[in-house]
Amino acid sequence: MDYNESMASLEAEGFVWGRFPEYFPFGDIRLGEGNYQRLVERALTLLDDPDQQAVLLSLLDAQTCVRLEQIWVQGEQDPADALSVHGHILSAWLQINSNIRFALGLPDRDLRGAMLALPRGEMLADRIIPPVGPAGRLNKLV
Repeated sequence: MDYNESMASLEAEGFVWGRFPEYFPFGDIRLGEGNYQRLVERALTLLDDPDQQAVLLSLLDAQTCVRLEQIWVQGEQDPADALSVHGHILSAWLQINSNIRFALGLPDRDLRGAMLALPRGEMLADRIIPPVGPAGRLNKLV
């Protein structure tokens, strides 16, 4: 779905959790910043439960962080791959999510700051669980 189709679907059906990947396709930056913010805000107004609003924002944060890391790694591995504009848009989405959390009085989660603070060479998966080395031993993170 594009932005207009997503908004029309939200207006016609309300927010349907099963359509999350259609409203917010993984890595699709065609929404830009303004349409992204409007789409997120509309979806949130259709979820009147603050816990569900927080879940939606957490899913969007997680999805955006993973795509942002992909962009960064691609750029490190292939400097000729000009995806930096994608990274700027995705970073803005994380800030938009933080701003919306604040406006709604939801618990603060500065995922943009966390992503920018990742040391070079450390991956998101390393933050979830340390890498496992030979013979199943956990590698110590440096």
